[in-house]
This record gives sequence, structure tokens and C-alpha cells, in this order.
Amino acid sequence: MKVSLKQKQVIIMFLVIIVISVFIKGYLNEKKKIYILSTAVNQEIKKDVNDLESKSIAKQTIFVHIEGSVKNPGLYELDADSRMNDVVHAAGGLMDNADRKRINLAKRLVDEDFIYILAIGEELEDIESSVSSNNSKGSININSASKQELESLVGIGPALADRIINYRNEKGKFNSIEELKNVNGIGEKKFNDIKGSITAK
Repeated sequence: MKVSLKQKQVIIMFLVIIVISVFIKGYLNEKKKIYILSTAVNQEIKKDVNDLESKSIAKQTIFVHIEGSVKNPGLYELDADSRMNDVVHAAGGLMDNADRKRINLAKRLVDEDFIYILAIGEELEDIESSVSSNNSKGSININSASKQELESLVGIGPALADRIINYRNEKGKFNSIEELKNVNGIGEKKFNDIKGSITAK
């Protein structure tokens, strides 16, 4: 059977269409595989980022003020699960005259803790008397005190100082120092610790 030129052209065109179709189908399948792989990789990356963010949020910190017989007294930022030993270490360790028998290094710390490390032979009453004497020379006016001035009070950390200022801005001037107990975080004990150091003018 003799094939005409026109028939040959039709056959060739048909074969070309088949080859092109196979090529396009293979290309689309490969592109689909790449997209699926890319999506899986992106989801894995997002999961890793979310895990890191969760760990970062979970790791909270506290501020603790330590004074007395330590080498570097001051304010320290520590992990939320820190204990007394951690803040003593952060402050450079105990001095030679520190009364180690009256220190509980296993004590768990909380935000805004104020810690005074007593020296051998030193009594807490002596410290309180000294603080009261020093503050009587210049009481802090809670109606005008800055954040830094409030933080100089025994047991008042940055967070509590902010709450005092926010309360003052929202409610107006304190009519008496006793009104300070309305601020969240200032209980009877903390108020008694600072009442000799403050005034409300």
C-alpha cells in the first residue's frame, strides 16, 4: 500500500502531538510533586518556628533585689524558677562575714522579692531601724515620686512601681499613705515595711 505525502504529514503531526502530550503530562506531574514537597517543607518550618516561639514565651523571668553581705548587691533578672542560691550566685557570692546559718539557699524566689543577707552578729531589727532612720530624713512622696524613686523603697520592684504610678494616674492623688494598700501587690506586710519611708502630700 502506498502512503501519500499528505498521509505521511498527518501521521507525523499525530506522533508530534503524542510526544508533546506525554512531555506536558510529565512536566505537570513533576511540578505537582515539587509543589507538594514545597508545601510540606513550609509546614515543617512553620512548626519549628511556632515551637521556638512557644519556648520563648514559656521562659519567663523575675526581678529580685538583694542587699547585705553579698559581693555585688543590687537588682537582678532571673529565670522564674530560680532559688536563693541563684540570686546569691548572680550577686557574686556571699561575703566572708555572711551568716550562712540563717540563709536558706533552697528557697524559691518570686518576682519583686527583696532579700537582705545578714552578717554574723547582725540582727534584722538593726537593719529595719537603720532603714527607718535614713528614710525619715527624706520620705518619698507617693503622689509625685518617679518610678526610680519608688523602686528605692524596700520590696518595691519595677513591676510594682509601674502599678503604683498607673493607679495614681487612673484614680488621682493618694489621700493618705494607707490608700497605697489598694494597689495590687501591696499587702499589709509590704505596707508596714515601707510606711515609715513614704508620705502622701
